[in-house]
Amino acid sequence: RAVVCVLFSVSVLCLHAQSVRTKSRAGRVEQKTMPCKLLQGVAEREYSVYLPGGYDEDTLRTYPVLYLMHGGGESHTVWQQRGNLRQLADSLIGNGTIGEMVIVCPEANKNNMIYFNASHWKFEDYFFNELVPYVEKTYRVRTDKGGRAIAGFSMGGGAATVYGVHHPEMFSMVYDISGYLRRQPLEWLKNDPSGEWRQKNVEDNNPIIRVSNGSEADVKAWKLVDWIVSVGDQDFTLESNMDMVKALRAKGIPYSMNVSSGSHDWRFVSKALADALQRADRNFESLWVKNGDRNIYGVLSRPQYTGKKQPVAIISHGFNGTHHYGRNYFRLFNDLGYQCYTFDFACGSVNSRSDNNTMNMSILDEQSDLEAIIDHFKRQPDVDPTRIVLVGESQGGLVSAMTAANRNKDVSQLVLVFPALGIPENWGSRYQRVEDIPDTTRLWNVPMGRRFFTELRDIKVFKQIGKFKKPVLIVQGDKDNIVPVESSKRAVKLYKDARLHIIPGAGHGFKSHELEESFVEIRKFLEETDKE
Repeated sequence: RAVVCVLFSVSVLCLHAQSVRTKSRAGRVEQKTMPCKLLQGVAEREYSVYLPGGYDEDTLRTYPVLYLMHGGGESHTVWQQRGNLRQLADSLIGNGTIGEMVIVCPEANKNNMIYFNASHWKFEDYFFNELVPYVEKTYRVRTDKGGRAIAGFSMGGGAATVYGVHHPEMFSMVYDISGYLRRQPLEWLKNDPSGEWRQKNVEDNNPIIRVSNGSEADVKAWKLVDWIVSVGDQDFTLESNMDMVKALRAKGIPYSMNVSSGSHDWRFVSKALADALQRADRNFESLWVKNGDRNIYGVLSRPQYTGKKQPVAIISHGFNGTHHYGRNYFRLFNDLGYQCYTFDFACGSVNSRSDNNTMNMSILDEQSDLEAIIDHFKRQPDVDPTRIVLVGESQGGLVSAMTAANRNKDVSQLVLVFPALGIPENWGSRYQRVEDIPDTTRLWNVPMGRRFFTELRDIKVFKQIGKFKKPVLIVQGDKDNIVPVESSKRAVKLYKDARLHIIPGAGHGFKSHELEESFVEIRKFLEETDKE
């Protein structure tokens, strides 16, 4: 359907969404301590941290963070001692396979070998209420869901899985390496005086049972996590990990499972660790922005880091679109030195990852979400807050135009691509009285509630948008059968500094050559107006 989408060109689709990789520098692993109050009898707690090579020099940057949980009988130092964490991360960063990240390895063997809460040992509380806040205060790490991931081996794989189940709002990825997920009859625990206590603790936190009994709200939250299970075909945890996958599968929760030759040992772990770093890196392209009780999902693509604050372009999709359409713009804006963020409007699509209940779709909510995104980027230390560009397609063009008018001081330039500025007037003519508006309207088979159309009655687009006094570019085709080009001609007269580029033969949604023509115009527009 041409209503909301731009046709993808192959070259853009093949573009990796993550940042252009920076020149590699050697990282380091530090063994540190932190203050601790929640673990009984413990005043300081050990941990290890991997800091990438650019950490000390690139002081404007914030880094995604991976929490890496060790196995039973081991320590936070094992990831470096046996897993060669620094060398592995440096190598993957150096060859451009992953971007730079911070990796934190907690200690969960000293004093008591358990990652969960017990009556006298509140380790899970310590992790979420002390360790994570300490890391986020001490290091320049991202604090959004998209910037955090968790992985672990054996006991640590079980912990990573349980933590993801208990707190799906915290992590973009959970990577379970041979996770110890439930009680198992292990000979070596029979002579361990604390073995039964640990076994009961593990079983009390059994994630297989928890997922199997999950509510609809739980499942919705779990679906927003990337779940990966990696286990050897000779591993004693194979069956429990398979049961975990069955539980995810039964609830319709997407997952990845890798069963390959191997046992419960470091030969298997080392291979899985490399995969975990790469999978975490892919998830770190996601960026969640909060707007009150709404969580907005998006993807951020950064250009080559230069040590200076960078401008940002925020891409708003059209009706029933998603962030995928905004990926078209990554190469263009990254080449110009811009960070580029594309996102899902909450309730803006049946496929939205933010929220897909289109019965709650609202232009005013979408404007509020876009303003929350602007505020997010204004706070980022590596963003130039004076150079925030809004780019909107179709309905997203309407929302971008309204937002720019309301946030004139915060938006530097506005790009509207076949903008559906006439939506309020069009629906006002269809539903001339409030009582004419049905409870449900289906547009291209997308169900929409009364609120969407009721609110439109008070939106006076062509009286509002001219409040934006900075440069505007409108790009549209002259064969657009959804949004008449006259609407854009009308709009361009209302702006103080606006230009309209009409693409001959283009409709509502550009073919690849038309898309490239629009990129040429956008590039020229930004290069000219950035100098002003």
